[in-house]
Amino acid sequence: MSTTETTTTAPVELQKGHIGQSIPRKEDRRLVQGQGIFFDDVRRHGTGYVHFVRSPHAHAKIVSIDVSAALELDGVYGTLTGDEVAIQSDPFFEMSVPPGANIKDYALAVGTVRFMGEPVAAVCARTRELARDAAELVEVGYEPLEVLVDAREAVKNEIVMHEDAGSNVVWSGVFDWGDVDQALAEADHVVKIDRLHFHRFSSTPLECAGALVEYDKGTGEWTLTCNHQMPGVGAIWMAPALRTGVDKLRFVTHDIGGGFGNKICLHPQYVVLCLMARKLGRPVQ
Repeated sequence: MSTTETTTTAPVELQKGHIGQSIPRKEDRRLVQGQGIFFDDVRRHGTGYVHFVRSPHAHAKIVSIDVSAALELDGVYGTLTGDEVAIQSDPFFEMSVPPGANIKDYALAVGTVRFMGEPVAAVCARTRELARDAAELVEVGYEPLEVLVDAREAVKNEIVMHEDAGSNVVWSGVFDWGDVDQALAEADHVVKIDRLHFHRFSSTPLECAGALVEYDKGTGEWTLTCNHQMPGVGAIWMAPALRTGVDKLRFVTHDIGGGFGNKICLHPQYVVLCLMARKLGRPVQ
């Protein structure tokens, strides 16, 4: 081709696409008409409702738990404590190498609570309201311990939260990819920050996390009608803790009223429900 010649391109007619268009979501009609199915829409005969007893302390030894007053209420089906969980299940495996891998983390607090609101017991009753009232009758004796509220103080290891790990620094590592030194050398600007502070935050979906759990004594299988975002991951954590195979956990997940990530790590609550359903021989929610 000579330097005087030019090339031409035929004009392309742009097709009308999605940009700038209002595209209705395919599930909207069903949901706005009330035809969605959420875990709380599913009903089973004789279902018991579970309420958790939570620690008012950020760090404390559990001295005693007395559930007798709660069990005396008419309509209370049963209770579950951390000691029972430790007998009937194993700690969740930790996705870490030592010392983080040495942490023993159960579905309910065992021996020590390490954050305010940590569940220490569970009560199951005929109604949600009765379960909540009965939970207030559970007497828990605590021996308060020193608390940690600053990561800079935590790394000093003067107060160790998990004795099995022996350190508050349970994992340390560097993630890199490619020639980092070359990338830094060729960069137009390099920003160096000695310390970053991230505020506490949480997502706020419209639907709370929950599940309806049924246990089949004949097959040893649990069916969980729930709103877990990643039930496959949940089963991987739960099955070893429950001392069973993943084939014994059947997850039924319909619609989820928002999650944003905080409905992934629901396995502690679900294990409590599984143990309670098996202990009481009834569906629990």
